[in-house]
Amino acid sequence: MKTIVSSSVSPPPFNEYHHHHHDEARMEFSNISESKRMNKKKGLLQIMYSFLTYMYELIITFIVRILRYDPKTNRLLPRHIAFIMDGNRRWAREKNIPIKEGHRSGYKKLKQCLNWCEMLGVKTVTVYAFSIDNFKRDKHEVDNIMDLMDRRFKDMVTKKKSFIHRYRVILRVLGDFKLFPKYVQESAQKAIDYSKQVNSKYGDDALILNLCCPYTSTFEIENAMTNYISEKLKNSNHVKQQSPFASPFSETLVISQSPSPSTTTSVNTATGNFEDAAAQDSSSSLLSTIREDFQLLDKYFLTKSEPDIVIRTSGEMRLSDFLTWQSEKSMIYISSLYWPEFSFWQLVSVIFQYQQYRFKKG
Repeated sequence: MKTIVSSSVSPPPFNEYHHHHHDEARMEFSNISESKRMNKKKGLLQIMYSFLTYMYELIITFIVRILRYDPKTNRLLPRHIAFIMDGNRRWAREKNIPIKEGHRSGYKKLKQCLNWCEMLGVKTVTVYAFSIDNFKRDKHEVDNIMDLMDRRFKDMVTKKKSFIHRYRVILRVLGDFKLFPKYVQESAQKAIDYSKQVNSKYGDDALILNLCCPYTSTFEIENAMTNYISEKLKNSNHVKQQSPFASPFSETLVISQSPSPSTTTSVNTATGNFEDAAAQDSSSSLLSTIREDFQLLDKYFLTKSEPDIVIRTSGEMRLSDFLTWQSEKSMIYISSLYWPEFSFWQLVSVIFQYQQYRFKKG
């Protein structure tokens, strides 16, 4: 008898086959249901986020309108606010992230502040971006900052939605420009020229951004004095050529000689007091000249207006060689927050305090 052996495998029983496919279908249905639930949850979260964002912007708009258009406060709005953007490195260390990320966050905060200031009607914003003394820091950190500045200057020109366009910014870079690496000098100059080209048409409606870098107030004062005296001597030499009897140093700030005692000292015999009448006249004349020279000196400074408010973040109680000449009458506000943490609400609080300060001052 011939036996036939089949090599094929017998199909599984019907019940086993049915249960297997039923489990697969159930798992697939469960996955689809879970996906739908997740999508629904995401949709609800997006709706909530959009609603909260809308309400937040509505509240900000409401506060801005109160500050700008209330006839009692509009005249007390600051026109020029200066920021010492301090605390980027400490903020990054506390977050346990690279220092360069702290500087990037600081740049983002600057853009936010420009938006807030533009909404509030501020016309000039001056920021302490990089001190000349900061070149003494670790070379790797300085190089990272220079690279970041270079990229941001280029972004101002190449990106159509940069803050140059968005807030009608006219950029001015103030400081010892030659200390920048060559590539940063070039990108900065292009950004400066581009901002003027795009936004000069807006006139007084443009927002002036004074980016102080690399800068110290000591450098600015020395630079102003040097330029002033150079022009003074140049004009004096021109006058001397026209009149050989004119002294080129008749109105300079330099005091080279004291009055001669033989010609200035007299004795009041009635009281026994010595009086220097001629010396007093000479001193009064000299002081008057110095005061006039100081007033004329203002036009040689890099910053063209005095800030109404100087805001420093990170809680440090000093100006760090920033606008020391121009801040004589400014309100100084020290924030305990690091620069990346500075908020719109704190800026509003500062402006309210400034309005009270101005109102009391009259």
